[in-house]
Amino acid sequence: MTDRDIATGILAGIAKKALVRIHERCTEAQNALAQDNPLGAIEVLAGLEEQIRNVSTRLMVLREITEIQEEKSQTRRNT
Repeated sequence: MTDRDIATGILAGIAKKALVRIHERCTEAQNALAQDNPLGAIEVLAGLEEQIRNVSTRLMVLREITEIQEEKSQTRRNT
């Protein structure tokens, strides 16, 4: 296992955990709305945009790492 594999695994793990938390918060917001509590839903969703942005950034980094790995692998095959 390379350092890059370890970094990829760490980033993927962090993103997965964050997505689980985001899902939980969305479920809490749905429950608040079901109880006719829109203010509670807003409170639950506060800060969620930033978390989603952070997950998106991590996933973009993972994509770039994967693309770099594929390019290097392709270059090795062609030499």
